[in-house]
Amino acid sequence: MATKAQGRSGRQRLSGEERREKIAEAAGEVFAERGYHAASIAEIASRSGISKAVLYDHFESKQALHQYLLDSQLSDLLAYANAAVSGGGEPQERIRRGIESFITFMRERPSARRLLFNGDGAAPEIARTFQRVQHQATEGLVAIISLEPGFLADDPERPERIEILAQMVRGGLNELAAWALEHPDAELEKIVDVALMLYWPGVKSMLAEGRPASQ
Repeated sequence: MATKAQGRSGRQRLSGEERREKIAEAAGEVFAERGYHAASIAEIASRSGISKAVLYDHFESKQALHQYLLDSQLSDLLAYANAAVSGGGEPQERIRRGIESFITFMRERPSARRLLFNGDGAAPEIARTFQRVQHQATEGLVAIISLEPGFLADDPERPERIEILAQMVRGGLNELAAWALEHPDAELEKIVDVALMLYWPGVKSMLAEGRPASQ
């Protein structure tokens, strides 16, 4: 006699949450491969090993599924990056850990980069989420750069200057992640070294300007 966790075939049934995550995993692959518009619910359901009807029991529409993916991937990325930079240390070391965590995350989840950073003209609600992703990524970099108390405190242009630098870093890291995915044999340490060699001088210059003259 089949248990409650088994179907008539004797195979173990997935819980609702497990089924939802299985659908999300398949959807992430399809959206990354085809983009939002070309991705079909039929293909996502097929890769999930379920019918379209079962998929719609979990997500009411393709847009809702895509939104769920964006939100969950963004949440995971921010948590991963925050954990990497929150361990203390000098600004240079924290920035190094942040770059390393970003590249590592994208290598471990290759579909995440396109989902999070390559908006393809989807529905307005989805486009707004893409904008939010970019904004939160920039905010995270601003927080890493503005580590020291009083950093550029007397400079009225401080917020804009830091944001400009953070935008440049974010855009560069996005393209660097794409390169790292195309070159899986490239050593992570070397990738981070080059990125830090490019970005650190600008951050260091701002930090020096922000310190009191007595330091």
